[in-house]
Amino acid sequence: MDCTTQDDAHDRLGCSILFSVGFLMAACIMPAWFIWASQGRIELVYPAAFLTWTGYLVAHYGAVGMFVDDVETPSTQQTVSTASQTDGSSSYVDYLVPESPLHAIGTVTGIGINIIGIAVGAWAIRQESLSLGLVAGVAFMGGYVIAHYFDSGKPL
Repeated sequence: MDCTTQDDAHDRLGCSILFSVGFLMAACIMPAWFIWASQGRIELVYPAAFLTWTGYLVAHYGAVGMFVDDVETPSTQQTVSTASQTDGSSSYVDYLVPESPLHAIGTVTGIGINIIGIAVGAWAIRQESLSLGLVAGVAFMGGYVIAHYFDSGKPL
């Protein structure tokens, strides 16, 4: 299965399953270790944190075909060094401004959902509520995926 190109339906299905399983694994295990950490149950925190990151890496592989981004691969995104104004000079503002209003709205919406996930997560930890933590974890990870997708064209 090649998640780099996803040329055929079999690859697309397999990569979508990897992305979904990894996403859910990360989003559902993350709240448990936050709650366990607040309870001082450190012996449970490390394995759960490891599984959360494992889930994220699996989702990342399903999304782009590698566990960690290759910094040597040229990006289709505009970089700070190539962002230019009409006079040819580089500008950080040009780099930060999304391509279209839809991209801007999607990115800001994703960031907002991510922040709501953090706030709900803090409340879930205080309440020691795993079910509320699951909602927070999905909002946190989901907001990240939405913002990343609208910013870069890839879910992770």
